[in-house]
Amino acid sequence: MSILKTGYSSIQFAFLVYMVGIAAFSIILWGSVSIIADYVDFRKNSSELRDEYLISQKEMLKSSVSEVIKYIDYMKNEAESYLEEELELRGNMAYDIAFNIYLENKNTHFPNEIEKMIKDALRPIRFNDGKGYFFAVTMKGIEKLYPTNPEYEETNVIDLKDLNGNLVIQDEIEMVKSSGEGFVTHYWRKPEEKGDLLYPKKSFVKYFQPLDWYLGTGEYLDDAEKLLQKETIDRIAGFRYGMEGYFFGSTFSGNSLFSNGRVSKENNSIWDLTDSSGRKVIQMQIAAAKKPEGGFVSYSWPKLSDENPFPKLSFVYAVPDWEWVIGTGVYMDGIEQLIAENKAVLVNNIRKKMVNSFFIFLILLFCILLIASYLSSQIGKSIKEFSSSLEKASRDRIRIKSDKFHFMEFRKISDLVNRMLKERERTESSLRDSELKVENLKKMESLGMLAGGVAHDLNNVLSGIVSYPDLLLSDLPKDSPLEKPLITIKKSGIKATKIVQDLLTIARGVASDKRVLNLNEIIKQYMHSPELSRLRDLYGQLTISTDLEVELLNISCSEVHMSKVIMNLVSNAVEAAGDSGEVKIKTINRYLEKSFKGYEVISTGEYVILSVSDNGPGIRPEDIEKIFEPFYTKKTMGRSGTGLGLAIIWNVIQDHKAYIDVISDNKGTTFEVYFPVSRDDILSDQKLPSLVELKGQGETVLVIDDLESQQEISSGILEKLNYTAVCVGSGKEAVEYLKHEKADILLLDMIMHPGISGYETYKRIIKDNPHQKAIIMSGYVQTEDVEKTKALGAGQFLLKPVTLETLAMAIKTELSGTGTIRGPAE
Repeated sequence: MSILKTGYSSIQFAFLVYMVGIAAFSIILWGSVSIIADYVDFRKNSSELRDEYLISQKEMLKSSVSEVIKYIDYMKNEAESYLEEELELRGNMAYDIAFNIYLENKNTHFPNEIEKMIKDALRPIRFNDGKGYFFAVTMKGIEKLYPTNPEYEETNVIDLKDLNGNLVIQDEIEMVKSSGEGFVTHYWRKPEEKGDLLYPKKSFVKYFQPLDWYLGTGEYLDDAEKLLQKETIDRIAGFRYGMEGYFFGSTFSGNSLFSNGRVSKENNSIWDLTDSSGRKVIQMQIAAAKKPEGGFVSYSWPKLSDENPFPKLSFVYAVPDWEWVIGTGVYMDGIEQLIAENKAVLVNNIRKKMVNSFFIFLILLFCILLIASYLSSQIGKSIKEFSSSLEKASRDRIRIKSDKFHFMEFRKISDLVNRMLKERERTESSLRDSELKVENLKKMESLGMLAGGVAHDLNNVLSGIVSYPDLLLSDLPKDSPLEKPLITIKKSGIKATKIVQDLLTIARGVASDKRVLNLNEIIKQYMHSPELSRLRDLYGQLTISTDLEVELLNISCSEVHMSKVIMNLVSNAVEAAGDSGEVKIKTINRYLEKSFKGYEVISTGEYVILSVSDNGPGIRPEDIEKIFEPFYTKKTMGRSGTGLGLAIIWNVIQDHKAYIDVISDNKGTTFEVYFPVSRDDILSDQKLPSLVELKGQGETVLVIDDLESQQEISSGILEKLNYTAVCVGSGKEAVEYLKHEKADILLLDMIMHPGISGYETYKRIIKDNPHQKAIIMSGYVQTEDVEKTKALGAGQFLLKPVTLETLAMAIKTELSGTGTIRGPAE
């Protein structure tokens, strides 16, 4: 019946009603099941009791015998250890006797007198029924003490052999020399036995330094085993369990070993022993014991307290190594009596349970009512408290204090609510961060597009400023007054080109070849660079120091861009520190076991850290988020900065899959750049060829460019390099030209308006000339079209404007097919 159908909707009241109903039903059901189960068990146990008793007695017998067998196995396994312990104990006793005699007499008697005292003391000592004795031999093999054969004393027995040909004395001397003491085993016939059977005999020998002797004693292994067997029988005979439980033992030949706590006399044969039914008990036991798992034997036998025979069940198990049979038994007449007693107890218990169950039902029902009422009250209180706390949490975003709830379920729900609140706050915070990042990305994208477009046009303009001085300088006579101005024009053009390259870096990111380098070497080059000299001249009292890790690991990087990162970081630090400030450049090897959040989240791994710090006034917190934006600067634009330095650093770091952290306060600022470690080796630089070596042999170079000025510049450079230049103004013209003529290599502009692009041009050319060589030239940074063109088979990418040396090296490289020549860093 549903509580809701009767009009009750309170959880508190519903819980109370359900608890009472379930409790009453459970108690009645339990009582009924218990009585029925007892009755069924009563009928079942009446028929199964005999089998259970028999099984339990068999398990008890088998377990008891197994414990004895384990003890016997243990003693068997310890036989040799037991013998060694006994021999070592006696050997040490002989040593102690000899050493005490020596200590007491060394100052009052001659050595030969001391020898005699020791021999007289050890000679009469016997053990193991008179078979054991002590012997003494010098380290040169002279027998000093041999109680059983004194005629061998004072004779050299160094070459004595046992019956297997082993050199006995030499083995003992070798043991004493190597270890000071130890055990040796040899093979002999026993004096008291006839025949050719050899017995292993183990001896313990110990070096006696005062007389340069070794003392020893020995014993046959089988004699030790017999002693161990005797000790084992004495011990097992005393084992007891229960009221009348004892063990018995016999040999495979039918001799009694022990029974009922008494050890049997030797040669006490019970082979033909029979029970009241005429069964050969011992022979039955031996046959059952020789089975792999032992066996049970049933027969009739008198009790200790009654001479009449009673049915008895015994379990026997064989010890094959010693030819023993070990067993124990139990009388079976107690089963019927036990069955009758169990029946009476069972009936009586059922009666008592039926009487007591009624009173237990009433008591349990009363207790459950009290508990249910209390729990119902507590649940109601907790629900009110939780409802109030949940309302506050949803309204005011206040965490719920879960420890104030009595029930674990409400605590868990509170924890879940708190996690939901925390997750909501984290999501809202993440959303704000994402919105800010999207805003910054849009800003960077807009600035990048602007910078990229401007940079592309400027590169085409700068081509004349950078390239024409090379052509003019090559035609000027020596000491011409125009040489210096032309060089100045070229340097200014290259400097402008570098600024344009910075704009391109921001527009499309870094696109440069990387190789394995050591950051310390790049820093050392910078410390002797003109840029740093200029900073030192401007800030005369400035201190710039380095602290470089001695065994700094390598990184994979672009040397040009690493130099830019170092230069811009140091330049910013110097300008922040001022004229009398301090700037420190530091490198560190570091392994991050777990990621951490600095300026950005830095992942785990191996890093080389570039740290540049200053003691300037620091960066204001509101400015830190903007410092990597292009053209953002607190300096005077055009005087101390372009606002591109940190933006370039950010792009280089992203390209190198590195991370940056910024730590700033009013005592200074530290920039830490985390570069992933490379485990590859640094490759040595190639020697660059001279310009004479780079000149051509009259090969035809097809210049494809939409700007006539670029065609003129390229033609002029190619003629100086002894190449034949042919120029066309579009991709279509180039495709038509190559249908009728041949060119050894193409200079291919990527962006040509109007008409098809450089990529489409090359794609059409290689349909008819699949092996056509080409060099890509563009005033724009390396784009996706550049990569696609290189994938088709084009060679190097050159960023306009190019110098004579750069173009010469690129053409020579592609025509030679080596692809190994590299130009100087621009």
